Amino acid sequence: MDGPEFVLAVLAIGGGIFLTAYIFGSIFKLIRMGIESKNSSGKVSGDVVSMKEFIEYKLRAEKRIQTLEAIVVDQDLIDQRKLDAHNKTIDVEPQEEENDKFLRNRLRG
Repeated sequence: MDGPEFVLAVLAIGGGIFLTAYIFGSIFKLIRMGIESKNSSGKVSGDVVSMKEFIEYKLRAEKRIQTLEAIVVDQDLIDQRKLDAHNKTIDVEPQEEENDKFLRNRLRG
């Protein structure tokens, strides 16, 4: 065998081995997919959610968020009204000088 014939033979053997490995790999992949499809029996895996379930979940979540926002806004309004009413009823009394003197004396002595 001369140089070019030898190179051609090596390439043919390498290509044949690669083609055989590819064919067997594809066959095993198809067999594995068939076994997995029989085991799952048409069920959707636990991680996958259907579009209908997702839309229902999204609508429920939006409704809950709107309800919570309404509660928070109502509570803020109630708190603001209580604060306003409380501020109107409280009269700020000026501190007496006696209390200041008493505190100063207690701190010094």
